[in-house]
Amino acid sequence: MLRIALTLALFLSQFAAAQPAQAACTPSSGAAFSTGSAIVANQVVLCANAESVATTTKRSQTTVTKSQPNKPVVVVKPRCPDTMVTTAQIVSAALLGCKITGPSNPPVAVVVTKPKVAQSSALSQQTDSAAFSPNDVTVFASPSQATVFSAMLLTSNAVEHERTAIVLGRTAYVRFVPIKFDWLSEGKALGGASIAVVSFATSGQKQIDLTVSFDASYRFGLSDAWIDVGVVTRSASTQVLVTEAPKPIVSKTKPRLVWASCQKHLSNYRC
Repeated sequence: MLRIALTLALFLSQFAAAQPAQAACTPSSGAAFSTGSAIVANQVVLCANAESVATTTKRSQTTVTKSQPNKPVVVVKPRCPDTMVTTAQIVSAALLGCKITGPSNPPVAVVVTKPKVAQSSALSQQTDSAAFSPNDVTVFASPSQATVFSAMLLTSNAVEHERTAIVLGRTAYVRFVPIKFDWLSEGKALGGASIAVVSFATSGQKQIDLTVSFDASYRFGLSDAWIDVGVVTRSASTQVLVTEAPKPIVSKTKPRLVWASCQKHLSNYRC
């Protein structure tokens, strides 16, 4: 029972966390395809809205009745009289098997159907969104292992790049341009450039932290201008090993008794 309650709480928390991203990004209105952007939880969120008009055609049928006289019936044998007005003519025709015409047998009615076309229009809307983050940042130290008071060169792989996604059937492009590098080592800031230099006064494992600020912009067409969104950050860290500097080797010399100066007479004894 407790496991079910925890699972339900986790699901509801994830749903609640996803709602602000949708609410914060509002597409502009007044166009068939409108877009919007926002920065939510250090991510660039793009949203789009597409409006379309759906036309429905309905056809109804109207029945119109037209009357037309019967087609004459041709009988070879026997020959029916042409006129059947009097009672004697009608009886005579009936005895011969002829078809009786007159008021008791009116002309056949023909039904003609005419379709009626009715059209109705309805406005439909579709919305979609996507979240974008910069590429992961990696810190490089050269050399990766150094001695006390020796300089180390710090760089990263943070460069300008683009991320893409499909939003409502269109390709969305988000560009990330690094604009600031915040280097930090042992609580000391190392500057805001893409390259930093550091040295350590003590030996041991040292951690180097980097936070890169990216200027984000987006567009939906390759020929469109970039639209600015804001600044998002990406962080990384690495550890380097600092060792003690090797102690200098001091050579020990012993005095020797010679006949004369060895600098002037190299061939002297013991020189």
